[in-house]
Parts: sequence; C-alpha cells; structure tokens
Amino acid sequence: MSINDTLEVSGITVEVTRKDIKNLHLAVYPPNGRVTVSAPEPMSLDAIRVAVVTRLVWVKKAQKQIALAPRQSPREMVDGESHYFLGQRYRMRVRERPGPTQISIPNRSTIVLSCAADTSLTAKRAALDSWYRRKLSDVIPPLLEEWAQKFELTDVNWRIRRMKTKWATVDVSKRIITFNPELAKQNNESLTAVIVHELSHFYERNHGERFVAVMDAKLPDWRRRTARLNQALLSTEDWTE
Repeated sequence: MSINDTLEVSGITVEVTRKDIKNLHLAVYPPNGRVTVSAPEPMSLDAIRVAVVTRLVWVKKAQKQIALAPRQSPREMVDGESHYFLGQRYRMRVRERPGPTQISIPNRSTIVLSCAADTSLTAKRAALDSWYRRKLSDVIPPLLEEWAQKFELTDVNWRIRRMKTKWATVDVSKRIITFNPELAKQNNESLTAVIVHELSHFYERNHGERFVAVMDAKLPDWRRRTARLNQALLSTEDWTE
C-alpha cells in the first residue's frame, strides 16, 4: 500500500509516493511544474530528500522548460485550426457530408475532417485520435526494427496507448514498448530518439551514467532531439528523469 508524504526542498514542494519498486523515480509535470517522487517503500524521507537535492539542478531546469513551453489549446475541430502530423503543420478543413467520420491529408498543408453535420465534438476528436494511431502504426515498425537490430535485440514488441505524462514506456521483462499516439505529431527524428531511449533500457534500467553512455554511443545527438521533443506543442508532455 502506498504511503504519501510531502517534502519542501529549496522552496520546491515535492509529492512523495512510496511503492513496491526498486528504484526512485523523479518527475516534473506540466502545466505548473509539479514535482513528484516515486520511492521504494523502505526508503526514508531523509534519503529521498538527499536524492532530490542531488537532482535539484535538473528539477529547476525542467520547471523552467515547462514554464516557457508554448501550449496547444484543446482542439475544437473547426476550419482553420492547426494540427500536426509527422512534424508538419496542417490547417483543418471541415467538410460536412453523410457517412462515417474520416480524416485525410489531400496535400502538404491541409488536413480534412469529413463528417455528418450533427457529428459531436467527442466523435470528431475520437476520429482524429484513431487516425493518428493508424498512421503511427505504419511508422513505428520499420524504425523499431532498424534500431532493434543496431542494439542486437530480438523479439521486441510494441503497442500504442494514450498516456497523460509519457511519450513512451518499456516493460523490459515483457519486452514490450508502449508508445503514446501523440508521437504521430512528431517527426521521425523525435520518434527515433524515443525508440532509442526505450531500447537503451534493455541495457540499463535507470537513467544513470551507463544509460547516458548507451544513448551517446547509439544516438550522439539525442540531447538535441529530446530538447526539441520536450518543447513540442502537445497536450501531453513529459519531463521525467
């Protein structure tokens, strides 16, 4: 059973949740830079405080990124609204017609929503989300296969699942990577950085020096790619260590 506590570290409030886990996990969340720690159940508050202090520079940097990052307002699915696909910005055009709700991209600047006149906003958003998932399902396999080979890994599976705070996550024991459908909005450079990040966890579970060394060896410019990803106009962003 989780035990919740709160710490004050250099004027920053840190929400602490103890779980049945082996390692401490620190995260900073939008929109207000909320700081949370998931810690092993036996870990004392003093030990957690020390861990946060040692990562304080990273926490403040993440909070600054969040404060400066532009926000994408909730999509209303109307004419002229901006939407993103594979790093490219598109303007939406709504075409009312009988039949199922569909999304298409007829040219390099326009995304078309075709739907009945009485289609609800919820149904329109659901159609866009489904379209993003299908498109991402086309993009992931070749990239994942390419990089799994470079890592000399086999039998790496994947799935798409919406997550509130993560671009992706990996279950090494089950050999499965979960991708956020929001990644369909990003270009291949960013998606590659996410894939390499998750594959690196097969060699190192935590985000310490060994993990960084793996990332540096496999994708030397991963910092630039990650910084760009963390500044993206998205409704779900993640700054986690």
